[in-house]
Amino acid sequence: MLVYVIRHADTVQGRDDVFRGRADVPLSDLGRAQAAACARALSSERLEAVYCGPLSRARDTGAAIAAPHGLEPIVEPAFDDVHIGDWEGLTLDEVATRWPRQWSDWRLTPHTFVFPGGERLDDVRHRAWSALRATTAAAVNGNGNGNGPGQRRAAGRSTSGARPPAIAIVTHRAVAKLLLLAAVDAPTSSFWRISQNPCALNLLELRSDGNYTIRRVNDTSHIM
Repeated sequence: MLVYVIRHADTVQGRDDVFRGRADVPLSDLGRAQAAACARALSSERLEAVYCGPLSRARDTGAAIAAPHGLEPIVEPAFDDVHIGDWEGLTLDEVATRWPRQWSDWRLTPHTFVFPGGERLDDVRHRAWSALRATTAAAVNGNGNGNGPGQRRAAGRSTSGARPPAIAIVTHRAVAKLLLLAAVDAPTSSFWRISQNPCALNLLELRSDGNYTIRRVNDTSHIM
């Protein structure tokens, strides 16, 4: 079983120096083009299900990826972005100026940091990883395909073929990074060692022993 973990495409905010959090910022024109390119890149894969977080930037990216397979994305709240509380909508410079000590903690010790009025990364990691394991298990057991709850496949679309079955999860930058760390049992303190660009593809493979191997990280070759 393959698991594609995908960061949503570019938004109208267009910058990664703003804490978007759970503000529902939509995709930009560039983002829609990126999502379409990602959909083309995955069109020949054997996608059994597409899951996404509830915000429109994740849902719209997921819808583009699901469409060639006759699927509709399943909204999974556990794949929502980090709740960043008081920092939502602020730039990095604004946060560094107004919360200098907390900003330093965020950059140096992300594994112990709690966003003011928001979440801890370890809590985000736990909810997202639990959902990934559950959605993967549903697909392995035949409950996560086009006939499963909340999922609809176009008539006549076949998932047979030589390619291994796969699911796609469309989420957010921080969540994707935490899922990759969880996949190899790496500590949350390594959060800053992974990059995630808009509409980046990451690929996990579920092995027969129940563990995961990372096969691709932050792959944007489909939109270059």
